[in-house]
Amino acid sequence: MIDLSKLESERRVLNSGNNGDKVKIQPVFYRKLYYTILNKRMKFYIRLLFALSVLFSISMTFYISSFQIFMVPIGSLVIFSGFIMIKSSRDINVVVENDSNYLNFASQAIGELINKKFFNTLLSYTISSFCSHLIICYSESFGYYTPLPTRTIKPSFNDQFVYLWYHCTLVSIVYSIQHAIFLKDKLYFKYGVDRLDPREHILKNHLLLLKNALYLTVFLSVLNPVIYILQRDFIYKILLYPIYWIFNLNYKVPPLKFTLSLYWKLIINNFFIFYSWELINRIYDVYSTIGCIHNSNPISQYSNDPINTLLTGLRDYKNPLVRLVAFQELLHIVTIEEDPKFKRMIYNSHFKHTYVWPMILNECSIVIKDTCKRIQSRRPVLQENILSKIPIVNNKPKKTRKNEVAKPIFGSSFSNIDEDSNDSIDHYSLDPVDLLVSKSEKNHDENKAKIINDDISPIDLTKTFEPIVKSFDQYYLELLNSSIAYPFRPTLEREISTRILNPVNFGNCIIIIGTTLINEYDNTVTGQEMLSLLMLVYNVTQDFIRDFKISNNNNLISIFNELTADILEEYKSLNEE
Repeated sequence: MIDLSKLESERRVLNSGNNGDKVKIQPVFYRKLYYTILNKRMKFYIRLLFALSVLFSISMTFYISSFQIFMVPIGSLVIFSGFIMIKSSRDINVVVENDSNYLNFASQAIGELINKKFFNTLLSYTISSFCSHLIICYSESFGYYTPLPTRTIKPSFNDQFVYLWYHCTLVSIVYSIQHAIFLKDKLYFKYGVDRLDPREHILKNHLLLLKNALYLTVFLSVLNPVIYILQRDFIYKILLYPIYWIFNLNYKVPPLKFTLSLYWKLIINNFFIFYSWELINRIYDVYSTIGCIHNSNPISQYSNDPINTLLTGLRDYKNPLVRLVAFQELLHIVTIEEDPKFKRMIYNSHFKHTYVWPMILNECSIVIKDTCKRIQSRRPVLQENILSKIPIVNNKPKKTRKNEVAKPIFGSSFSNIDEDSNDSIDHYSLDPVDLLVSKSEKNHDENKAKIINDDISPIDLTKTFEPIVKSFDQYYLELLNSSIAYPFRPTLEREISTRILNPVNFGNCIIIIGTTLINEYDNTVTGQEMLSLLMLVYNVTQDFIRDFKISNNNNLISIFNELTADILEEYKSLNEE
């Protein structure tokens, strides 16, 4: 663990200039600084977890009569230990980038459930659920068997005891599944934002947390007893068979004995535990996405050599979260920070007889070129690109240039894309009917040419199979556009997310380069390269809008296209003046 106060004192001594001897500065890795600051932020999160566990334990005294107030301290510690397991799972499974394989909701659900991260999630929620149900089991004095008055007959399992732990397991499984398939391990940052105030976001949309907890509670209150009654033979005869042998119990399935009182206690407990899980996940997201500012200073300023420390963060490809925060800090220094010493650090610093800015620009160039390359890519199967409409979130008026063909703003394009490369790419429409008809016509022409070469007439074959193919395609489209097929239907939003894997870094790099170009901060000869990168983004996004016939501007491609166009127009107007 790095001591930030010690680093700060060392930095002040080195910057004071009182010591005439040359000191060999060893920069601290940005990754170590960031995780040190993140751990300090998580101390507040852990305190909130403990406070929440105390409130949860106190609430149990109201719906569990045998759980007395003097048992609250012990109950709080037990529940708190389960919450800590969830935090550990979130630390391991943290994600900040999109997955390029999730073309629809079904692929997302399957990919998350067969991922090893799901087992970490399931284990953490199972332990947390076990902790709360352990308090109920202890308070109600449930034994694992039903005592009998005679010793000649082996005792049977206590059905209430079995139902309690079956309920505990099902609660953790259901919540873990929805946690995984809805990507709740992912941290959502915003491009152009350098810091987030946790006090403004912890209780934001708080009703949504209550609704989620209520929906899950109602769902399980109906599903749980039904599954238990239908699966009792399987539970007792197969799952609990080893316990029969270990504890020498009666192999007969005991009669159904779980009471209505226990049922309502578990329902109320479900609501509190679901709400607690929703709340601790919300708080974790907020404290993990605070950003690159700590005590009003960028993170790299706690290092002896801030600029090289920042470079280690921009080049940390193995830690996407660290790299994202490093680009956040670079954005803060370029666009928001008013102190001129920070801008001199970025644009005027030297390293081994060269400027540092070209190294930073190279990292921005890598992000932009890789993302543009993915935006240009095409899926090999045309059926995957049948996209459905996305509901309009922002009613911002559409600019006329969204429907225009991409053309150079300055008279000549600085894009690195080969103009002839688009000819080799299959441009396709969003209209499923046109897509399938064009595909069937293409296959028909190929088959026709092949048959003519073999001196066989194709007339009878086309007349026979063409109606069948068209009817099959029509039924397929109707099924795909129905509500039943929603999990298998690709959408424009998912298509874009598979191409822009990290929209935060992409947007921040566009803003960094655009701000540098417009304000002429750069003293090195990189203006042409920055202009070329911006033109690359504009042309690629404009091609995507044209090829997919996008009519609204509430998607990432249109947003980045508009952002780049605004920057280029402002730069052009400054040059004309």
